[in-house]
Amino acid sequence: MPPQLRLAVRAGSQALQQAQTQAALAAGARVADIGRSAAAFAAEPALFSPDRFHPSSAGYAVIATALLAAVRAAAALVRPAPAT
Repeated sequence: MPPQLRLAVRAGSQALQQAQTQAALAAGARVADIGRSAAAFAAEPALFSPDRFHPSSAGYAVIATALLAAVRAAAALVRPAPAT
């Protein structure tokens, strides 16, 4: 991302994230807290693949960790089917 566009792209991304979060919560969805992940990506270039756009394997691990709490909370609500 060219340095001149980073601020505008960041602001647009934050606005989109807020709108998506509000819509998802209104529909009853769970939303993962990605705050730490975003900070990690901002601080650690190795979390990006060589194209500097897509995550690297380490980046995907950070994303998966951020999703884990929401997935566990949702899974805890699922009741096992009765044994037959």
